[in-house]
Amino acid sequence: MSIVYKNESDLLRAVSSGNEEAFAGLFTLYKDKVYAIALRMTESQMQAEDIVQDVFLRIWLRRDTLSELSHFKSYLYTATRNHVYNALKKIAMNDKLGEYLENSFHIEDILPDTKITEREYRRFLQQALDQLPERQRQVFILIKQQGQKREEAAALLKVSPETVKYHLAQANRSVRAFLISRFLGDSALMVAMVLIGTHGSR
Repeated sequence: MSIVYKNESDLLRAVSSGNEEAFAGLFTLYKDKVYAIALRMTESQMQAEDIVQDVFLRIWLRRDTLSELSHFKSYLYTATRNHVYNALKKIAMNDKLGEYLENSFHIEDILPDTKITEREYRRFLQQALDQLPERQRQVFILIKQQGQKREEAAALLKVSPETVKYHLAQANRSVRAFLISRFLGDSALMVAMVLIGTHGSR
């Protein structure tokens, strides 16, 4: 049975204490607002969805400070805006949005404070790939690991570039969720799945 919180302060205190159900409630309450801000600033649905994931992941990682906030909405707006600005800077450095989306998958972008070796990262990445549906795994390997362009991958797989784009987005999100759960521990699995649920709800 879900707990009903009297006000936002109680909800934030519950999240701050590590309550995953409360975090899911907070996510549901504010994800559309974050998405709207990100979409308006990036003009990209895919990028806006990824920003929603990243913003709420940062909130969860820094949840112990939530109970100290007096204006969560202002904090959330500022966090979203700053994340969008950082993303736009990366996009500008890569010239094209498509290139950025297809080639910027790094664990440092998801968990910036994580200290891991290259060997650990490759091992977990391979485990994540092993769990993907066949088509998603093929697309991920062709584009992320072999450096193929979207059109080249589409020609090899005999599908449209839009189909490749879709499978790559799904693969990225599944791999991201897997890595979050591994690097933050098993208790983070539900949090990862909440964040992945961003994309299934639109």
